[in-house]
Amino acid sequence: MNAPVDRKSSLYLPALVALLAAFFGAKTLKCGSGVTPPFIPPGSLVPSLPSWPVFNVAVRLNGLFSYLAEVTAPPNVRLHKMAGATWVVSGYVARALALHEIPDAIAAHGGSLTVGEIAAKTGTNPEILKRYLDAAEKMGLVATKRVGSRDGTKTTFRLTSTGELLRKDVVGSLRDMVLMMGQSYVHDANRAAGEVTLKAKVPRSGFFEANGKEQWNWFNDGHLEEMNEFDRTMTAFGTEMSTAIIADWVPPSEEFKFCDIAGGHGTTLALILQHYPRAEGIVFDRPEVVPAAREYLQEQGIADRASAVGGDFFDSSTMQELRSCDVFLLKWIIHNWDDKHSIEILRNLRRVGQEGARLLISDFVVGTSSIRDFELVKAQSDIFMLGMCPIGAKERTEADFLRLLNEAGYPQESKLVSLRTLISL
Repeated sequence: MNAPVDRKSSLYLPALVALLAAFFGAKTLKCGSGVTPPFIPPGSLVPSLPSWPVFNVAVRLNGLFSYLAEVTAPPNVRLHKMAGATWVVSGYVARALALHEIPDAIAAHGGSLTVGEIAAKTGTNPEILKRYLDAAEKMGLVATKRVGSRDGTKTTFRLTSTGELLRKDVVGSLRDMVLMMGQSYVHDANRAAGEVTLKAKVPRSGFFEANGKEQWNWFNDGHLEEMNEFDRTMTAFGTEMSTAIIADWVPPSEEFKFCDIAGGHGTTLALILQHYPRAEGIVFDRPEVVPAAREYLQEQGIADRASAVGGDFFDSSTMQELRSCDVFLLKWIIHNWDDKHSIEILRNLRRVGQEGARLLISDFVVGTSSIRDFELVKAQSDIFMLGMCPIGAKERTEADFLRLLNEAGYPQESKLVSLRTLISL
């Protein structure tokens, strides 16, 4: 599939990690046991997740190598990365490839093309494209191979496993996320957070400072395409997180009613119901999202077991149809709000939920991983909240979540469930 170096890595690295896991993973690292759902639908990513021992060893090796690469780099190189000379430009490169559907063109025509062939199929400038592909190779998005032909030796480009995620229609695609992160309104909001919000005595979000209103109000004020792109990005994130939840969350039974609060088009709900054929569910979101959600549930073949309901989680009177749910999921919701609003959301769900109903909160939980890179992503996301969300939105520790639940009136029975990804449950 990829260049020789990638094929070797795909053979040797998993074997090395498995050997290390067998040697000390299960003995010295905290491991979960995993959950096998009653049905694995075609295309499910659940079987692709590594076992807990392999996962733990792999992320620790990655953390070790990342740490060594960082501490051995010259200070000016490290600062260049921090300032964005590497990180920001890398985002621009990934976005350019995704925007012009270059990964899709490579995959659709044999999986290995020259610069000229890619340029002809995408309508891009071959000389400029060559520079982008050279950068993409250094970033690990593409791999090159020298092949002989009648006209001499030529270089072809193939997608790596990371580059595959920039394609439009592959399972787990992050194309929409890459496109959204490169939008000017996202950059303007995060720049304003550092320039204005940081010094304000009465701070407002970077988004407000840059655009004159908060993100959702801005979306609803004539920025429909940006809102749709945001929803597609959340759908992409949902696939990754939902897979991790299915692999390690133990449901109350095989027959339950699952409610995804602010669940967008219903990506998570669809995945849950596809793995649990006897379960039912509701996706609850803004009224304007409901038509697209119903269409998505129909496309996924679960419309007979799932419905989309419009409402407002700050108004419990709009949530009455959710009373029959056994499980409520807040996936990447609480971190968008300050403590006051978070407690209000939690209280409304407690009012609506029947006796014995379960509440799942899926979010970054700060300080729960010994892996430096995991905690770095959470810290970066916390800063991103200052740019994109109303003041008070933030990433929280386990103690923060327990305090919110306590103030919302939930019993002291909560526990943290580790997942094989960045988020926890």
